Formats: sequence, structure tokens, C-alpha cells
Amino acid sequence: MEQLRWGIAIAVTGINSIKDIRCRRIYTWLTIGAALAGLFCVCVEWTGASTELLTGVLIGFAVLFLAWVTREAIGYGDGMVLLTLGILLGGSNCFAVAMAAIIASGIWALGLIVFFHKNRKYEIPFIPFLFGGLIWVRCITWL
Repeated sequence: MEQLRWGIAIAVTGINSIKDIRCRRIYTWLTIGAALAGLFCVCVEWTGASTELLTGVLIGFAVLFLAWVTREAIGYGDGMVLLTLGILLGGSNCFAVAMAAIIASGIWALGLIVFFHKNRKYEIPFIPFLFGGLIWVRCITWL
């Protein structure tokens, strides 16, 4: 069941990465469907690890709250994808993916500022970095 949850997470994040790069939007219904599939998987394999699910969901809600507070400097789509990843992967894996994505996007933004003379207001899509972080964390946990 864990492989299924990782597969769903990779597929949804990958598809939403392409949409985020092209249009700065996500497939909302696909993301909601993946979250519901994750809840179904959690219910089927219930092991009593509710704190892992709760912390994963809290990470997603925290990003959604930041999107609201910053008037979408961080997009609602980013929060929805992180909420889905929290349901599918649990809190520790979702936190690791988010941290990897934040570090990678920070390095990318620094490169844009230094080499391409972009300013701080230049917007970059975040979900591709979540996808990269997801692949990275999966490779690390596979070892």
C-alpha cells in the first residue's frame, strides 16, 4: 500500500508540475481525488499512526494559511498539493519533501537573481520543486 501512495504522490505532483510551469495553475480535481485516494489508503491500512497523518495535514494547512495571509505570494495550489502529500506520505516525509523543495527553489531563485538579473518579485512555479523534492526523498528512503 505504501508503494501505491508514493506512486499516486509522484503522478499527481508530476502532472501538476507541468501545469504549474505552463499556466501557473494546478488540476484541482486531480489533486482532490488523490487526497481522497490517500485517505482511503490510510483507512484500509490503519495502523494507529494518526500523529503521522495529522502532522502531514497540518503542514498542508499551514501553507494554505500562509497563502491566505500573504495574499497568494505562496499559491493556494502549492498548499493543496502539500496537503495531498501530507495525507499520502505522512508528516515526516511531507516535511522532508517541503524542505528539499524550499532549498532547491531558493538556490534557483538566487541563480536567477545573480545570473539573469531578476528581482525579488519575479515569480517561479513551486510545484516542480516539490516534484524534485519528492523524487529526492523517495530515492533516499529507498536506500
